[in-house]
Amino acid sequence: MLAKQQRKMKLQRQRGEMPIGPILIIALIVLPLVIALVVYGGQIAQAFGTATAAVTTANGTASGLHEAAQAGSPLE
Repeated sequence: MLAKQQRKMKLQRQRGEMPIGPILIIALIVLPLVIALVVYGGQIAQAFGTATAAVTTANGTASGLHEAAQAGSPLE
């Protein structure tokens, strides 16, 4: 009985048959993510744009402070 089941599984693998379970699990994970990106994509992009602008502004300010501190340094 076990040998018969093993042969059946081997034939299924040779034919390229894939179990449907893993495909359904992947679809259940990916589909809600795709829907969320479609629905909230603009808001997500806007939030990332705002955060990027804040970081680059803070980086420029910090760079200016660093250069001012270097200019007054006795190590020059």
